[in-house]
Amino acid sequence: WNQWLPWTQCTLSCGGGTHFRLMVCANSNGSECTRDLFHTDECNAHQCPIDGYWSSWQPWTPCSATCGDGVRRRIRSCIGPLYGGRKCNEDDHESLLCFEENCEHMIAYIIMLTIEYNIAMYYNYANVYVYVFFNS
Repeated sequence: WNQWLPWTQCTLSCGGGTHFRLMVCANSNGSECTRDLFHTDECNAHQCPIDGYWSSWQPWTPCSATCGDGVRRRIRSCIGPLYGGRKCNEDDHESLLCFEENCEHMIAYIIMLTIEYNIAMYYNYANVYVYVFFNS
């Protein structure tokens, strides 16, 4: 009688491993078995899951404000996953508070330029002198 033993465990869980089985051969007349006693086969040929992974961070953006409080941001991308792998965890973006020069100086400067322009207009057309005082 001839009987195959069960297959061994596959050498890989994915990506193409091998397993084998043996035959038990017992001839009642004592003659040798004429069949192969060892059989191999491919197993778990499916693709292995590939988990997603993060790209490098993009550079920080400039501060969103030209004066006062603002925000800088940067992003990254999840590459993959493939074949049932896990998605990237954690955030794909970061924010950072930033502070540019005090806005009061900027506003005062703009007001001063506007007043100087208006003074020049009045002076040229009406010969009017206007004095503007700023508290510092």
